[in-house]
Amino acid sequence: MRFTPTPQASRNKPSSEPWVLQRQAEVYERMARFTPTICLRQDQHQANRGWLLEVASCERLFGGLNGLLNTVWESLDGLEYPVYLGRHATATGAWWISKHKAAERHADWLEQDTCPALDDLPVQALDAPLHTLQTWEQCGFHTLAQLMNLPRDGFIQRFGNTLRGELDSGFGLQHRDAPALLVHAPTEFFEQREELPFHTQQHEALLRHAERLLKRLEDWLNARQEHTRALHWTFEEAHAQIELPLRSANPMHQAKDWLHLLKHRLQRLPFTDDVRHVLLRCEHTEPWQTHSLSLFPSATETETHWDSTCDLLRARLGEQAVLFAHTAPDPRPEHSLQFKPTPAQASQRKVPTALPGSTPRPLWLLPQARAVQGALPSWTLNSRWQLLSGPERVDYGWWDNTPCQRDYYCAMNPQRSMVWIYRDLQMDPPQWYWHGVFA
Repeated sequence: MRFTPTPQASRNKPSSEPWVLQRQAEVYERMARFTPTICLRQDQHQANRGWLLEVASCERLFGGLNGLLNTVWESLDGLEYPVYLGRHATATGAWWISKHKAAERHADWLEQDTCPALDDLPVQALDAPLHTLQTWEQCGFHTLAQLMNLPRDGFIQRFGNTLRGELDSGFGLQHRDAPALLVHAPTEFFEQREELPFHTQQHEALLRHAERLLKRLEDWLNARQEHTRALHWTFEEAHAQIELPLRSANPMHQAKDWLHLLKHRLQRLPFTDDVRHVLLRCEHTEPWQTHSLSLFPSATETETHWDSTCDLLRARLGEQAVLFAHTAPDPRPEHSLQFKPTPAQASQRKVPTALPGSTPRPLWLLPQARAVQGALPSWTLNSRWQLLSGPERVDYGWWDNTPCQRDYYCAMNPQRSMVWIYRDLQMDPPQWYWHGVFA
């Protein structure tokens, strides 16, 4: 069986164009549903490319050969470019048929012989250089049968082992110089572009086109058994484009969930002109996480509901409306806690209140450390300050522009509040600062 997604208009275009690679990836994701054995075939001297599928071991899974062929034909509905199908007992034979005797109708595809004769195919079916094709025409060779009847040694001496190897592989003969197939791996990222037939700014129309892209993304994620937390949308106008990063605290792969978030974000986009193209890109994915089913609600379900609520708030109010706390490996308190739009992993969600071997640290830090006013801390017997723990030396950052050398103390101030203060040793004389409060 052979599948060739080569549109007529693209045969003279270089294969490195992004839209050609995008179409190849799109067709691969559809064809990979039918068999795990699928390879890419690319002609060296002609701009022909396509897919070879081995389906002999998969027929029974689809109710026989006709059931499999029906499913393959139906899976190609909705493509915006022509495709050419051919099948044969050999992979190279199917490749030749797809180029010169391709099925153009559903009935032709079902009635196509499993092993049609290859003798009458033109010599242009071979991936031969132009000067070789001209030589064959001058010699009166027009079909593959005429080439097969030529003496083997003379053919190899005149035209090389590669063309003879392709002939032998098409007719089912073993040859050590038969062309090798390129094993295709799925793309590591998803990127597709949708052109709007009618340029518009209406949200409902944009959502319909976005839903088509999300359906393709869902198929791509399902084939990889992965989901994602972040998508990047681009809405292209005539003279500008609007970038829209869309994030989810809970990893998702279904199109309906992402469409629900996009619906809220579209209402806040400042469109100044009609949108002509919509582009969707997904770069970062995560493997599926299996959850055990239980009779009672679990902590995982509670976190999922909370994450969904955060997603809606960010979609309606903006990315900075909901931020998640992350810890960083930096002893400086002002740098040890960071706030980001995406949540931390489950193992990192519990923010430690103290570093290993350190005194307790408050989670409530002042935006900027304030100088201690009034009576300065003193640890004498009659002092208005009461020492609770410390000192903790923080000597860090001497290699960058924000070095610090401090002694931190946990103390009770004259107002009987438990505070976190430090003595800045870089100042001469050292000064006292108030940095945090314990709740």
